Amino acid sequence: MKTEKPEYGIVLSGGGARGLAHIGVLAALEEHGISPALVSGSSMGSVVGAFYAAGTSIDEMLAIAKNRKLYKLFNWNFPKRGGMLSLEILHQVLQEHIPEDSFRALKKKLFVSVSNISAGKHEIISKGKLFQAVMASSSIPIIFEPQIIKGQTYVDGGLFNDLPVEPLVGKCGTIIASHVNYNGPDPKLSSIRAIAERVYRLAIYQHVEKNFNKCDFIIDPPELREHSIFDFKHINKLYEIGYRSAEAMIRKMQEPKGKKPVIIREHQ
Repeated sequence: MKTEKPEYGIVLSGGGARGLAHIGVLAALEEHGISPALVSGSSMGSVVGAFYAAGTSIDEMLAIAKNRKLYKLFNWNFPKRGGMLSLEILHQVLQEHIPEDSFRALKKKLFVSVSNISAGKHEIISKGKLFQAVMASSSIPIIFEPQIIKGQTYVDGGLFNDLPVEPLVGKCGTIIASHVNYNGPDPKLSSIRAIAERVYRLAIYQHVEKNFNKCDFIIDPPELREHSIFDFKHINKLYEIGYRSAEAMIRKMQEPKGKKPVIIREHQ
């Protein structure tokens, strides 16, 4: 028997704290009856994606972000394997809120983007143990200690593929992308940290831009560049930007669509 393709799939980029905007995007979609059955994520996109795929409600996700204060989840730790921060508390939070450490137990199909720096290649993990895959995808090089899986060293999925749309191509009717690392001109580079982050994002954007062409609708809010990857104190604002941007995209979805992807950067 031929199985019908799901109507929607969604890909969630990395971006640290900016990735909390994904929760707002998912909230708007759910309110309009759009519930992606396929989810692909990198870094913070994989964290939000894992909770969403596990059936965690929008309110629960916000409560986890606010009550546990994500900016305190990362323990300062002496580098063990080349990183500065430990992701152990992230592991504990995943354990507390997702019943089983398994991709198979999820309610939606999830694909997690990771970078295998031992082999020097990008990989997608979609089966087996869930928590370490998400932690590996979130391990920003130098900042977080890498994850060792089956003898291979893994770091941030965004290093090689920050918008992992490939697992969704041909498997659903409409692909929605939530990209939280707008890379237009930025004249406000006034600190070393801002410059370092800008350089990193510009480097990985080359692949992201190519993947835009594989999506149908892309949310890419310029406002998010005002927030750093550690700006967890502005959870409500980040959520609101994602929510309003998704609302604008939903309005566009009701209009006739051409062959090119529709990119949403305004939400008025």
